[in-house]
Amino acid sequence: MDRGPEGPILVLGQASRGRRAMTNLEQAAKEFLREVAARHGAASNSWRARDGDMRALLGWAASQGLSDPESLNRSALRDWIASLHAAGHARVSMARMLSTVRSFLRFREYRGGAIDRTALRLTAGRLPRSLPSVLTAVQAARLLDAG
Repeated sequence: MDRGPEGPILVLGQASRGRRAMTNLEQAAKEFLREVAARHGAASNSWRARDGDMRALLGWAASQGLSDPESLNRSALRDWIASLHAAGHARVSMARMLSTVRSFLRFREYRGGAIDRTALRLTAGRLPRSLPSVLTAVQAARLLDAG
């Protein structure tokens, strides 16, 4: 990660010194993260989380041979979520990562890029909602006796 005038910036691939050229997807991710840094601050937890999420997506995309933002369609993102699940990521983490990618896609659309709008409706599955456990009568009595 380099530091630019607006704070840390994502540097994934560079053509200089024998490194490979940055893909269109990496360039788009870099622009998105600059926007996030401008809105939330480059040292914010929001920026760090989105940077990590985008790095995870870009690593997977590179392994699949996806190099253009337009290749992030619903099918590709479903495959990505499946790979995250297979790797043991928590459902909450997958939901956050997918939220970052949806924000990225909306950013691309706002900037005039073509996106698969059906990918915006993709979810990581319903998060379990459970009620807190209730104290038993014995536990409640111990609590009252202790106070």
